[in-house]
Amino acid sequence: MVLKLDAEGNIPASIKNPNIKVSELILYPNPSKSNLSIRTAIQRIGGEFEMCDISGKQVLQQKITKSITQINTNNLPAGT
Repeated sequence: MVLKLDAEGNIPASIKNPNIKVSELILYPNPSKSNLSIRTAIQRIGGEFEMCDISGKQVLQQKITKSITQINTNNLPAGT
């Protein structure tokens, strides 16, 4: 997984909410073998995230329903 950051440490997220600070998003463990956890700030609950492979193709899109989201990565293609 690759996070793109701008010069101010923000992650370009979407048109509706163009910047999320790195402190509002924590991914672990990195690297991941079978499960990935995404911890987000409480104010991000109700939003969505998408995961893209190295070429930029979307491989997963999911709604954030709690502050820690668990993702099973076993079914994701290599390079994601």
